[in-house]
Amino acid sequence: MIPSLLIAALLAQGGTPEIFAEAGGWSISRQGNACLMTREFGDAGNSIFAVSVDPLDRTLPLTLLVGNGDWAPPEADDSGYLLEFSGNGAAWRDLAVRTFTTDDAGEKVDGVISIGFADDAVVPMLEDVGGASGLHLSRQGVTVVRLSFGGSDAAVRSLGECLTAP
Repeated sequence: MIPSLLIAALLAQGGTPEIFAEAGGWSISRQGNACLMTREFGDAGNSIFAVSVDPLDRTLPLTLLVGNGDWAPPEADDSGYLLEFSGNGAAWRDLAVRTFTTDDAGEKVDGVISIGFADDAVVPMLEDVGGASGLHLSRQGVTVVRLSFGGSDAAVRSLGECLTAP
């Protein structure tokens, strides 16, 4: 299982993330200047989808994480991924990803796919996430994960509130 706070710790270094809000079935947390929107799905392997925004990160201020306790992703970074959102038809093509595993107390290894986005993609991606009712991540036509969700519009608004809070 990949707990939300573990994902937050992977994204933002140092300190303990603080829960900022719960919105639409999503958890919004804050660690330093970064805010994180996460949802666990409770399916086989407990899939998780997380959106992290760090306005002080000049290279990749937006990161999407998709993880599952039953995955064993390739050890190397990879490219050619397609991210499609259901409900609004948005699609992001030929994405390069970073894959890694997490060691959960020495007992289980979880697979995580991280997709970073530059500053000019932050607003369009958050609009796409907010208008979505699910996502489909695939590589070379093969499904990696398909997740259905609701409440993303409220969660993205809460994420924005987190980012502007003192």
